[in-house]
Amino acid sequence: MNQIYVILRSSTSGGTGTLSIRIGTWLVSKGYGVVYICQEINDVNNVRTMESKGIKVFCWKYNEIAEQLTTIYGRDQRYRFLTYSLEEFVFAERLKSKLEIESNFWYVTSNWGINKREIKNQLAGGIVRRFYGSLIRKLLNNNNILFPTEKTVEMAQDYYRMRIEIGEDKLYRLPMYVNDIDDNQMRSIVEKKRKLESFNLIAISRADFPLRGYVLGLIDDFQDLLERHNNLRLTIITFGEKVALIRKRLGEKTTEVQSKTRIIENVPYEKLGEYFCEAHLNLGIGTSVLDAANYFVPTVLVKELCYSNWASGFFCTSSTYLCARHDDQTTSATEYIEAAVAMDEAQYLELCKESYFALREKYGIDYFMSRFIKEKNETNKTVISRLDLLVLDIISAIRVVLRFFKKVIRKN
Repeated sequence: MNQIYVILRSSTSGGTGTLSIRIGTWLVSKGYGVVYICQEINDVNNVRTMESKGIKVFCWKYNEIAEQLTTIYGRDQRYRFLTYSLEEFVFAERLKSKLEIESNFWYVTSNWGINKREIKNQLAGGIVRRFYGSLIRKLLNNNNILFPTEKTVEMAQDYYRMRIEIGEDKLYRLPMYVNDIDDNQMRSIVEKKRKLESFNLIAISRADFPLRGYVLGLIDDFQDLLERHNNLRLTIITFGEKVALIRKRLGEKTTEVQSKTRIIENVPYEKLGEYFCEAHLNLGIGTSVLDAANYFVPTVLVKELCYSNWASGFFCTSSTYLCARHDDQTTSATEYIEAAVAMDEAQYLELCKESYFALREKYGIDYFMSRFIKEKNETNKTVISRLDLLVLDIISAIRVVLRFFKKVIRKN
């Protein structure tokens, strides 16, 4: 009986949604069964794409998952779980008493994903850090955690004050199906874009603030940039409950800014290429950086958790990063935008090439997946103790209570 890969995620949107499409598509092409289980469908385009690739999508409550899987696949079915957060990983660990789970992996897709939020009270913060640090060490020792970048490892080390030994061969950089672009096609792409009357900027991001606050800063900067470069155009592709904030910010700008900016919502992942084909420069974080390079578009790496449009340079100059570095090496992204605008055709072609080759060298999906299917946990039994689970349940209950009181306070 073949293994079934289960991707467990709360929703279907964002970078983890499109990442799951790529991972699931590769697994299906190799004959594996793939199930995507969520608790909310908030991106129907991603669901349609998954299903068209042979990935089975189910929207189940947590307490239904074990019974539903057993009903469909039987009691003896063996599973390999992939999750993107500690909470989802821990839930999968709990399922081991009911399902034959051979391995369970937590893929830390965000720099901040392994760290907990800072707690103002120093004593409470120290206790929380020590508890989670002990838990993380157990998972590391059991080979449960997959890191995407050196930066993610560094941030975990700094936060938990522990040494984490992860070599290049154990990093799992975000996997991509890389388009095959030869030299003639590269020149043709650049020649067509140089003939366009406008220089087109693009930003692709969910409306999630402050995490993706740079989008609002970009609109502010765009007004200033137009005073010096009136041939600029800006396309923002977005989705989410806070899109209204983006439209509000744009509505506060001049008529010229509004007329030269497009806000487009809910674009299916497979349609993004149509917009990249028109774009000269991407400003982004995460998967959108790789998507841009895959369509021969260079990216300015911008900063997370920041409402200003700050950047640390072009992707091709620090290709192990998928966002701006969190140190003093950031400056206004306008510096890099204007540098790209000023390039001649040969310079711009070289920038595009360097971005594309960085993608091809480090982020090809075959390298990622050929290693992932061979990865094993040291033991398939849970390494999370009953006491650990009890503490996690208490922390979860406290968070629910705090969220409730915050809502009450806001209403009053």
